[in-house]
Amino acid sequence: MNYDAWVETVPSEIRGDVLWTVEVYRLSLFLAEICWHDVSKLVKDHRTRSLSDQLYRSVGSISANIAEGYSKGTGRDRARFYEYSLGSARESRDWYYKVHHLLSDEAFKHRMALTTQIIKLLLIMVPQQRKVKGIREEQETYEVNSPADIYNSPLPEIHASRIKHHVSGALMTGKYYNDLTVGQKIKHSNGRTVTEMDNVMFSMLTMNTQPLHSNEDFASKTQFGQRIVNGLFTLGLVTGLTVPELTEGTIIANLGYERVVHPNPLFHGETVYAESEVLEMRESKSKPNVGIVRLKHWGKKPDGTVVVEFERTVMFLKSMESGK
Repeated sequence: MNYDAWVETVPSEIRGDVLWTVEVYRLSLFLAEICWHDVSKLVKDHRTRSLSDQLYRSVGSISANIAEGYSKGTGRDRARFYEYSLGSARESRDWYYKVHHLLSDEAFKHRMALTTQIIKLLLIMVPQQRKVKGIREEQETYEVNSPADIYNSPLPEIHASRIKHHVSGALMTGKYYNDLTVGQKIKHSNGRTVTEMDNVMFSMLTMNTQPLHSNEDFASKTQFGQRIVNGLFTLGLVTGLTVPELTEGTIIANLGYERVVHPNPLFHGETVYAESEVLEMRESKSKPNVGIVRLKHWGKKPDGTVVVEFERTVMFLKSMESGK
């Protein structure tokens, strides 16, 4: 499948929307189609399962943020969402680079060209919306062209044989300070089903004798009708669920937790997922290689019920490649 063949498969409802006239939106949707084929192979190997999920999420968020931003009423709001897309596009290119040893040379070059084209287009769109001269980069270094191979290159397959020769050693998947932007949101992929043993063991290890956690007879006579999960366990669990896609290997300290709220109880056998948002960022005054970030986290059941929300302040490392 090439670009022209793919366009024919896009539903008329999407192609008939005025948003379809925006080139970067079409390219980002095309990238999502290609990425689906890529991750369908990556996910079959347990060593690349987590990585493939992060790749597809970052690719999917490019077009999603463009679509949401395009619908905003002011240029300032549109620019903000296009910046989110820009961050996701760069993250996607980064993930594609990290899996280049699993791709054919032709596939890798195509993914690099396509993600770079999307980045170039967004770097022009953002200042146009803000009515300013440029955005962080020197504008003249991003002259946009539309090479035919971006549109018409086929979808090369991942070599299954290369999956068996995955690079050894741990892959740190957290984000550096330079990778974050205020307002950035992350839906973390891992979830955890809480068991009775989790609740009782944590409560006993921490000398918490509250019968709401350990005494079924007592708890059955309360408004909950059963034992509830220890709130500190829930807090720790949600923090842990954020680690792979946010802080793994890229922070040096949690500086504090605040505004912890438990709006709804969590029960044995229920599953929790985590979401995060970047609230504030600032440079460290004493450590030039780190930045201070205030985050907000939510722990939610699959139906969206919030069981914990809190803010924390974290000291992030800066990427060594940034030179700052």
